[in-house]
Amino acid sequence: MSEELAQSVGICTTGERRDFIFQAPVSVRSYHANIAELIDRAKKDGYHEMMLSDCLTVQALYMKSQNPHWPNEYPSGRGEPIIRMSNVHILDKPIIRSAPYGIFPLDDTTCFDLITGDVIVVATLNLSCLQDQYRRFGLALEFPSLNQDEIVAFSRASMAEIKKLLPDFDLIIRDGSYSLPISVAHLCPIFLEFLDEDIVIEADRHLMNFMKSTRVPDATGFYIGYGNEKRIWH
Repeated sequence: MSEELAQSVGICTTGERRDFIFQAPVSVRSYHANIAELIDRAKKDGYHEMMLSDCLTVQALYMKSQNPHWPNEYPSGRGEPIIRMSNVHILDKPIIRSAPYGIFPLDDTTCFDLITGDVIVVATLNLSCLQDQYRRFGLALEFPSLNQDEIVAFSRASMAEIKKLLPDFDLIIRDGSYSLPISVAHLCPIFLEFLDEDIVIEADRHLMNFMKSTRVPDATGFYIGYGNEKRIWH
């Protein structure tokens, strides 16, 4: 391993597997204060919605309110590609590359409400708007070309089949002639951890520049860490 690589990444070895944590030289910004306000408003009114940015809209529903119900219309993305995820979706799933709701810098009661589902927070990430944001950083975000039959087959597949099909759903980040395949999980810091999307994109750019300069063959097993990430967690 080169000296530059050794200074820029942490390495975790498990059996024959090696994972690398790239420390991006960025200062973390998050929407956590907005999420705390969103939940407080939902507990008072039963439901509340916020548009955190052009890319990200969040909704909160308090299940212990007198008549908990969602509005007639969800943020739809106006027919554009979106990712929609909630804390309820991940309660029974092993989530990698993403911090769980229970360690957000929120009070213990709020964390408990998120873990038990008494508070449901739904995040809607507009991928077309995210593409525009990547362009502002000089990068291109590309989606896989999939037909409806392939999407339906994926939604009905077993867990073993899903693992085989996942590479077909990879997104691509391009910087000129250099390309970086990423899974949807790569975007979890935006719609599950509520980090500012500009920080995530800037970290991607640093990772791509690093990989080009050190000639790392691919990003398999690479995770991104942030320069002062600890200050936003308990």
